[in-house]
Amino acid sequence: MGWTGMKAKYYYKNGMINRKKECDELIEACPDDYKLIKSALIGTCYYAAVRMLK
Repeated sequence: MGWTGMKAKYYYKNGMINRKKECDELIEACPDDYKLIKSALIGTCYYAAVRMLK
C-alpha cells in the first residue's frame, strides 16, 4: 500500500481547487487513444463520458 499525490494546477479565483478541471486534465493527459466527451462533478463524485478512438 502507498500514497499517490499531485499538486493542483487549476484554482478558482477564491483559491479553492477546481476539482472538475483537475479530473478532466487527468483524462486529457492520457495517450491519444481517448477523447473526453463530457464530464460532471456531482458532490464529490466525478462522472465522465470518454470515447475510445482506436
